[in-house]
Amino acid sequence: SATFPRFRKLYEAMRIGIENGKSFGTIFQEYKHSKKAIPSHIQHMIAAAEKSGLLEKTLKKISKVYEEKIDILTKNLTVLMEPLMLVIVWAGVVILALAVITPIYGLIGNLSSVGKNAPAPTTAPKDSAAQEEQKNKVKKLQVMKFPNEKINIMSQRSFYSDVLMEAEPKQIFEYVIEKEGWYKVKLEGVDPPEGGRELPEYGWIQRKYIILLS
Repeated sequence: SATFPRFRKLYEAMRIGIENGKSFGTIFQEYKHSKKAIPSHIQHMIAAAEKSGLLEKTLKKISKVYEEKIDILTKNLTVLMEPLMLVIVWAGVVILALAVITPIYGLIGNLSSVGKNAPAPTTAPKDSAAQEEQKNKVKKLQVMKFPNEKINIMSQRSFYSDVLMEAEPKQIFEYVIEKEGWYKVKLEGVDPPEGGRELPEYGWIQRKYIILLS
């Protein structure tokens, strides 16, 4: 019995034809779907072998040829399947690796975020009394003596700005900040020059003319 319906129907038609005394060639001609099951050149070989009395030998030869073709096709199919199998195995390994590594990275990321969100360690507050003392500490500077050179307090951090007053050697000023080599000194309570205008609250003096007292 044949597995495929196409061959099963052909074999049934051949059995009925042979029982009725018909030749293979006649059966192939009468069965319209015979060429779908058996190629036409094989049909001609079988019909010619039947007429010449070499049917058994011819059928064995045909069987041997087709067995060799099946063996070759099987080997070629195996060779063709090898790259596909490698791709499938590679994909499986990648999926397995991702399944293992992804949770690990997720765990590491969660631990990192927990570390970042953890409250910063509190530092002991500084002594408030020391802070207050530092805040209230007065910074002072003293004007040095330069023979034959006037030491001026300027309105801006430039020798080209207005001269507010002439500082006396060893005169002491309180200063607020130092910026780009200039010190911002307090002029509050300092007597204005004779005949001069009222002094502003602050002025600027160059670093090279002073020494820091605190």
